[in-house]
Amino acid sequence: MLGSPDAALDAHLPPDPDALGRSICWRDVRLVPGRAPMAPWYSTEAVLRVLEDIVPALPHSTVLDVGCGTGVLGLYVALHRRRTTAVLLDCDRGAMRSARANVRANLLALRRQRSTAHVVRADVLSAIRAKGGPLTVVANLPFDHRAAPTKGPDPLGGQARAFRDTAYRAHRRLILAVAERSGARLILAASETIGDLGAIEAMIGAATLEIMGQVTFWFRTPRRGAPDAVNAYTVFDVRSTRTAV
Repeated sequence: MLGSPDAALDAHLPPDPDALGRSICWRDVRLVPGRAPMAPWYSTEAVLRVLEDIVPALPHSTVLDVGCGTGVLGLYVALHRRRTTAVLLDCDRGAMRSARANVRANLLALRRQRSTAHVVRADVLSAIRAKGGPLTVVANLPFDHRAAPTKGPDPLGGQARAFRDTAYRAHRRLILAVAERSGARLILAASETIGDLGAIEAMIGAATLEIMGQVTFWFRTPRRGAPDAVNAYTVFDVRSTRTAV
């Protein structure tokens, strides 16, 4: 389903609406300034490029945007797929304020699509379990290098060594939650540049999720003293193989 671009791609990200003090429109999603800086980054662009290809085939149901920040990923799906409910999930109060402001800014466009969006502060596992029907989960999580928990019962038993030996607690909880949900689909961004791509791949494998596709985008991200700097962002498209009981 997904290809692998060979050359570095020029990504023209929008300016930070907080810095501008005015709203911007990016990928048909209106983003407004808020009290927390939540500007999109190259990993956001990578996920949106994948969603652009797969959104037409997604079911008319629920998309859960985990660690939503601005909420741009969930809002994008709801604005491009009719009759979609976008649940924007975050635990950071600044992110939740930003996401709520962006939901209000896109309210009329959502109504035209007969879609809805709302912001929720909740545990990832409980949020995924609470949604009935087909579920798509999108996530562009910050990388957490702290070690994952090593004590207590492990829901994956002997298959879970990859989880016990790696970091990224938020990624671990998310992948476990998706693995438990029948037919759930997960679009997840990762990066070798700022994290451990192998650790994420090990988690997906240990959870026995089916990888439907993955693509790596190489973005030119010029910095002072390094005008030709390139960062790589990989997007996984995986689904749960668990069957409903």
